[in-house]
Amino acid sequence: HLETYSIHRLVQDIIREELAKKEDSTTWLERASKNVSLEIQKTFVIYFQEPDSEQGRDEYKKIKEEGKRVRISFKDILKGQQLQLRRRLIPHAERIIGIAKQNTYESSSLAIILSDVAKEFEQQKRHTDVEPLLRQLLSIYCRTRSGFIVASITKRLATNLFYQEKVEEAEELFTEAHLLAIASVDDIPTQSLLNADHHTSIAGIRHSQNRDDEAERLYGE
Repeated sequence: HLETYSIHRLVQDIIREELAKKEDSTTWLERASKNVSLEIQKTFVIYFQEPDSEQGRDEYKKIKEEGKRVRISFKDILKGQQLQLRRRLIPHAERIIGIAKQNTYESSSLAIILSDVAKEFEQQKRHTDVEPLLRQLLSIYCRTRSGFIVASITKRLATNLFYQEKVEEAEELFTEAHLLAIASVDDIPTQSLLNADHHTSIAGIRHSQNRDDEAERLYGE
């Protein structure tokens, strides 16, 4: 096994050197991140339309018949298939994320990968793995996106820190996200909704600190 592993790593190094001769790492990362981001995004979408091709229709029919046999909905079968595909793509996405970090590479495709891998890890409750992904994503969006999108990622990171019981930093980021969101909208109804949402977030923190009276007051505001 060790010999096989060593040869495999050697082959990887040779391939990497050959690729470097033909194109720089940025070009490779651009292509790889774009392709993987598109494939991962597909696994979060459920398609209900019947395929156009005869082969596709046959496969569609088999899936529906299997669903009836085991009493599982067609939608749930598709979800299961897409989950399996997504989990096969995740290691490739993680590899791209690692190489991108080494090369200080950033792009919209990489941001999509970071967000989607974080989403998958959130579903698995892998909170410590989610945090560095969201921090890297936030670093990209702070330089490339508008305030409201930055606010949403900041709040997502705050929620992640709350789950990890990093309560003080979570509260700081909830407040930062709220201020960013408020500054990016100018209609009063939306601002009122944002205020209520922020109070709920802080109330959750107060409950975790056994400060229930403060939490109840926030829920009432």
